[in-house]
Parts: sequence; structure tokens; C-alpha cells
Amino acid sequence: MNKKTINFIGRITALQPITVTIKGCVGLPRNGGGADATPYLPATTVRGALRHASHWIAIDKQSHTGKRFDLAEHFLMAQGVDIAGDVKSDADGAIDADQALRERNPMLSLWGLWGIASKAEIGPGLLLNPKAFGNFGGGARTIMFERTPELLETLDEEQIERLQNVLREQSEASQDISELKAKQAEIKRQLKKVADKEEQSKLFNDLAELDRLIDQRKDEKSEARESIRRPLDQYEAFAPGAEFEHRMKLVQATDVELGLFLSSLAEFARNPSLGGHKAHGNGRIKAEWDVTVWERGADAPTKIGMVRFDEDGIVIEGESLLQAREAFKAAALDFKKN
Repeated sequence: MNKKTINFIGRITALQPITVTIKGCVGLPRNGGGADATPYLPATTVRGALRHASHWIAIDKQSHTGKRFDLAEHFLMAQGVDIAGDVKSDADGAIDADQALRERNPMLSLWGLWGIASKAEIGPGLLLNPKAFGNFGGGARTIMFERTPELLETLDEEQIERLQNVLREQSEASQDISELKAKQAEIKRQLKKVADKEEQSKLFNDLAELDRLIDQRKDEKSEARESIRRPLDQYEAFAPGAEFEHRMKLVQATDVELGLFLSSLAEFARNPSLGGHKAHGNGRIKAEWDVTVWERGADAPTKIGMVRFDEDGIVIEGESLLQAREAFKAAALDFKKN
């Protein structure tokens, strides 16, 4: 079976703001150095989106066999989590072990699970225009009965009295909560400047205590525990036009595995979105990669094609890439785990 290591080298471009978070990080993740360091697009964000697209491709492929994945198989495909504990492997993470499983299930071969190494190496997005980020969002909710007084005519007298009670409670609580929120904002600003782990831990504990006090104040209300005039916090995000250098690699991939990966890129291109705040239209991207292989004995890699997608669709060029997509489409797969 012919196998090749295939490199995807290119860039991702933000069409809308992109905001991502990682544990223990306030704002966008950075490459060390505190708030002045350049933020980056985590590899996990891109990898998770592509694995999710692969999951849908596997579901569609499996549906043509008349079979459906059970719950354990869905977790296995989408997250690499073996909740049933019945995937048999003595591979110890080696790329070329578990060959029979890899041939049956290119999804697991590409994305891996505990004990089976992933053939897909997805890198982080490294910002090429270092100032292309800032704060987005913000504002506050408005009360529809204040914005459109005519709506009061849809309420009976009892409900109007209830509304008045809600507004009174909200007014009394808002000042206390606003003061607590201001303290939280100050602590978050401090966190961006603090490198000492012990001091960071103390600040995170202070944030948790303020959260507890805010919840306590909310619980004291008899109506509308959540603020109906809630301020909408700003968030840090990569700006539209931000460009990221990006690399991906498939290690010793078969044509079927490459075909699945290309089909997954095509599936992702239908809704190419990364990160959070989707309700604000955030996360939309376009991307382009040159595809190369570096043959043993050669002094340089050879370009075998190109993949590009934007809002007008996806373009895949290169005879070997197109053949790989057809090989995956033609492959008789049942995605069995054992």
C-alpha cells in the first residue's frame, strides 16, 4: 500500500473577528511574555474543527452501508474517547502499528485515540500581522417594555405589577453587582501582567470569590435572578484581515486517509468557522495551502497540489489529490473499531 507524508503549508485569514480561549488564559492565548506577547491561534482550535468535519464525513459514509454509529462509536470518532473500553490495541502509540484497525477505520487512523497515534499533525496559526487584534463586543441589553412601551398593552394588571417589582429589584441589586464586576475587571487586568504562578493562583481565587458574591446577590432576588439590563462584556479577538501562517502534515498516509482528510476540509469549508461568539457572526475564515511531498533521496519537496477555500467554495488542485478523494469515495469502509 503506497504511503506518503504530505505537507500542507499556507495561511488562514480571518474574515470576521476570531476569539479563542485556553484554560488559565485571560483574553487570547499568547506565546509567553505576558500581555505584550503576540497572540496565536491554538492548534487545538483548528484540529477540533477539522476532526468535527471528519466525524460528519464518517457518518455520511457509514449511512451508505445502512448502519448507524452507536453512542460509544460517536465518542470514539468525534473525540477519540473510548467510553466502552473495548478498542483493542497493543500499539503503544506507534504510527505503523494497528494496521488492520487503520485500514478499517481511516478516521481513527487520521485523528487517533489513546494508544493509537494520530497521523494528522495540525499546527497553530502564527499571526503574520502582529497588531491585528483588539477588543470587540460590549454594550448592554435593553428592556423591551422600555424600548417599545406599546408592549405594555399586552400585559394584564397583575403582570404589570410583576414587571414593576422586577425593575425595582434589578435597580437595587445592580449597583452592588456592578461594583463586584468592576473589581473582577481590575483583577483580570492584573492577570495579564502577572507571570508568577503563585500570584496568579491568588488572583484566580479572588475572581472565584467575587463570582460567589455575585451569585449570592442574585439569589436574594425573588424575580429575574439574571440581570435584564446585563452589560455585555467586551472580549479580545483577532481582527478581520488577520493572517496566520499555518502548517499541517499527514504522516505516512494512504490515499484513502488523504482522501478522507481532503473531504473533511471540503466539509469544513461549508461553514468555515473557528472559536467562539458565533452569535456575533465571529469565526469566519478563508484558507489556502500548498501541498507538498518530500521523497526519500530528493533534495527538496515537490509540490503536488493546492487546497483553497473561501466564501465562493473550495478548490482542490493536483492529480494525486483528486485521485485520493476518489479513492476514499470508492473505499468500502465500515469504520469498525475491532
